[in-house]
Amino acid sequence: MNKKFDVIFAGELIEHLTNFEGFLNSSYNNLKDGGNIIITTPNVFSMSFFIYAFLGRKTARREHTCWFSWDTLTNLLELYNFKVLKIEYCKTANISFKKGLKEFFGSFFVWTCENLLPRRIGCRDMIIIAKKVG
Repeated sequence: MNKKFDVIFAGELIEHLTNFEGFLNSSYNNLKDGGNIIITTPNVFSMSFFIYAFLGRKTARREHTCWFSWDTLTNLLELYNFKVLKIEYCKTANISFKKGLKEFFGSFFVWTCENLLPRRIGCRDMIIIAKKVG
């Protein structure tokens, strides 16, 4: 089957991979000319991750193999013939008392970072849209 796609969406996937070459070559080969890939991944430069690391708390899940910044993911995509069109940062905080006081303060901290800091360092997740070129 030689079906080509307009868009490939890889949500919260790339940070779990060990073979970026295989993933990006496969994505490239399965996109129509000018097609887009949308990738979401944790933002390594998020202030909340720095604070957690400073406090000695775990910042990554066991199955994560790597971290990305907007810059490193842009460089990786360009190596495999993609042109980054847009980078966005998404807010994820959900403040709630349901899980207890500790979780409330953690979610309040994340909410504060997301709403008071520049998005590039305030938000824990990023979205990158890139176009197939070449």
